[in-house]
Amino acid sequence: MVIKLRVLLTIDSLADGMVSYALTYYYLMRKFGLTKSYLGDIMSICFLLMAISTAFAGPLARRLWLINTMVFTHLPSSLAVLLLPVPQSVGLTIVLLFIRTGLNNMDQGPRVAFIAAVVKPEERTAVMGITAMLRTLGSTIRPSLTGFLADTDKFWIAFVVAEALRVAYDGGLFYLLT
Repeated sequence: MVIKLRVLLTIDSLADGMVSYALTYYYLMRKFGLTKSYLGDIMSICFLLMAISTAFAGPLARRLWLINTMVFTHLPSSLAVLLLPVPQSVGLTIVLLFIRTGLNNMDQGPRVAFIAAVVKPEERTAVMGITAMLRTLGSTIRPSLTGFLADTDKFWIAFVVAEALRVAYDGGLFYLLT
């Protein structure tokens, strides 16, 4: 189970690396010509939404169960990633970004709790370390791919590919663990 979960988490980190927040802000700057000051304000609001939503992950997980919380918060976030390149207005695009950031991190606490629950106590540190390493490795090459797509005016493809990977992660997680 832990190996299958690691594969799924690596898929998720591939997606996150393709459309990291830094690259998403760069995309917004290029598409809409936003100022750095305005992007800074958007980033601050995004980080605030992340912090607030993380506080609700625990109570939500108690109500829905860990896996359901992971999937049911991550999937709408993934759909917001897919739709991010579609709007031609900056307002709607930022609303989609806020949906992404507000829901995206709600799976982190339940994920750690789930991993801790399914492995033996003496294995937790090693499993968590390997899982973190795989997630980091999974996100190393995608920014280069996204940069290439940005240079060829096909930046939007990164959002579509990331969405496909994120949905594969969510579906795989739901199927594997329910």
